[in-house]
Amino acid sequence: MRASTVLVLVASALMASCATRPDQQQRELLVGQWQHTVGVFGDKRTSAWAFSNDGSFLLTGYSQARGMRAGYVPEGGVWTLNGGTLELRYLPVAQTDGAPPLARTEIRRIVKLTAEEFVSADAKYGIELAYRRVAPQ
Repeated sequence: MRASTVLVLVASALMASCATRPDQQQRELLVGQWQHTVGVFGDKRTSAWAFSNDGSFLLTGYSQARGMRAGYVPEGGVWTLNGGTLELRYLPVAQTDGAPPLARTEIRRIVKLTAEEFVSADAKYGIELAYRRVAPQ
């Protein structure tokens, strides 16, 4: 009886470790810096994500048109990854009209995630954005 109990426990532990391994691999792949650039009518827009091991993120970027460059206000928060779903919870941002700070959550579906490319789709509209890994400097 004891041998069968030990065998069941070992098999359960093995199955549990196999079930979490893909999520852990995706998480490790996502950590780092990613960049997306798009051109629209001569206006170049670049956004950059920095995903940290501790579950925090920072979104920065800029727009460049007619030789002028304007940076976006950086946004940060925490992220979680569950299967193919990336949840981004932004920190509250003060409103310019004096209203209480607003926090927001964004859900994105992971379409593709490799060492060099990260493609996600907006959960609401399905709009895909492709990012390239930025080499650490």
